[in-house]
Parts: sequence; structure tokens; C-alpha cells
Amino acid sequence: TGQNLGARQPERAERSGYMAAKIAAIFMSCVGLMFFFFSHELAGFFTNDAAVQQAAGECWKIMAFSQPFLAYVMVLAGALRGAGDTKYVLLVTL
Repeated sequence: TGQNLGARQPERAERSGYMAAKIAAIFMSCVGLMFFFFSHELAGFFTNDAAVQQAAGECWKIMAFSQPFLAYVMVLAGALRGAGDTKYVLLVTL
């Protein structure tokens, strides 16, 4: 973003920011699917307690749906920071 703005190509900066956000959202959608379908197995990496695995697995399933949206927001926030708009990003991401 900063490089494109420095080269006086704001349209390219905007396009690249949105393209990166879309790629991140697609990638994290795949990760979210893994979180959803393998939630109990993933929880098993952290504990052997079946009750904790069950509870954590349910949390992973809930988190799975937020992954593409979080990725999109994080990438666009980074693009805005790269453009020099740090105050707005700070307020939005609080």
C-alpha cells in the first residue's frame, strides 16, 4: 500500500489491498473448515481430558465461522496503516 501510494498510484494501492484481503479470507475460510470439522482433534493437541476436549471443540466450531471475516479486517487494517491512516484503524480495532 505504502509503496503504491509513494509511486502515486492510489488505484493500484486500493486494488492490491482488496485483493490481499480476498486471498486472506479465502485461505482462512479453508482454515475455518478445518477448525469446524476437526475441532475435537485439534483440542486433543492441548489436553487429554475428554470433557475439556468437548468444550474446546465446541468453541473451535464457533470460532471457525469468524476466520474469513477476521482475516479480511486484519488485512484491510494493515493496508490502512500502510497508507498512514493509523488513528482510524486504532479506533476501529479497539
